[in-house]
Amino acid sequence: MMSVAMLIGAAGVAFTGGLTRIILIMIGLDVFIAAFAIGVGGTGWLIQGEYFPTAVRGRAAALGAAADWIANFALILLVPTMLNGFGLAWLMVLFAVLSAIALLFVNSFIPETKELSVEEITEIFERQAAD
Repeated sequence: MMSVAMLIGAAGVAFTGGLTRIILIMIGLDVFIAAFAIGVGGTGWLIQGEYFPTAVRGRAAALGAAADWIANFALILLVPTMLNGFGLAWLMVLFAVLSAIALLFVNSFIPETKELSVEEITEIFERQAAD
């Protein structure tokens, strides 16, 4: 949904004008934010709480949180430059592509952990690392 929403917004920017443009952009942004919130948005925080063994959870969660905030900061710094360089429509297309990559990454590398203990999750990752 995130990719589709960004493409709707990009189409609104590139191919329409006036009130239609504003409506399409707002629909795209609103759906993107909602899809992010119920989708991959919490994945990084979920990983910090569930995936790390108890012995290293505090340190690993701190490193994960730091990486998340550094990435957020970098994005905040880069968006104005990319907006000036690419334009809003292409920036939205870029976010659509990044959203699709995030979906592929989560589906490929993040195992389901529902009703599993930390030890069982650790075993899953150890088996994946051995393969």
